[in-house]
Amino acid sequence: MTNPVPGMAAQLERFRAALAAGGKRYGWKVAFNDPAVQQRFGLEAPPIGWIDGRLAVDSGAAVPLRQGQRVHIEAEVMLHIGADVAADAPLDVLRGAIAGVSPAIELVDYAIPGDGLAQIVEHSMFHAGTVVGERRRGIPADASAALSRVLKNGAHAAGPIAGRVPADLAEIVGLVAAALEAHGERLIAGDRVICGSYIAPFPVVPGDAVTAEYGFGLGKVSVSFAAGA
Repeated sequence: MTNPVPGMAAQLERFRAALAAGGKRYGWKVAFNDPAVQQRFGLEAPPIGWIDGRLAVDSGAAVPLRQGQRVHIEAEVMLHIGADVAADAPLDVLRGAIAGVSPAIELVDYAIPGDGLAQIVEHSMFHAGTVVGERRRGIPADASAALSRVLKNGAHAAGPIAGRVPADLAEIVGLVAAALEAHGERLIAGDRVICGSYIAPFPVVPGDAVTAEYGFGLGKVSVSFAAGA
């Protein structure tokens, strides 16, 4: 990524302000990994967003949905970064920085204002939460085929879309490291990265329950939704 992304400086201001207020650094998300969306916004690559650790929950949690929210589900995998990463590192070094992988679900809320790319990037591409499954050692031999299916209330709701996630997760590590370096940040040990949605996002309402099932020994990640205040 060579050109600064509109809204990224403002997003990182929010990120740094949260840390200054006592928040804990958590990680980053790959957004808009649908080529058609990138083309619509004139992007050269998927943009990167900050994951708010205050909105991260473990698999099995019940998440409250407030009136007026329009929350959708994205099925992803999460990388646990075990070493500081330089964007120009070779793929084997980038691959070696992955200390583990978890199944994950990102929640996005399309009720968050999105008047143009800069505003969308500033609020981290509609980010509304992350649900994280059990961390596993090693990485899938072909991450592009890691997701099996997503169930909503016990019925099939979505399957993986080919080409959304690269086979080699080292490519994601390099993408995120390069995007952060272009905006004065670094990908460091302890960061987590969710790698972009395998599926077209679908909506949920209070009373719904969602499970994403994965192959390669990754297991599954689940979340349910309740009415919030």
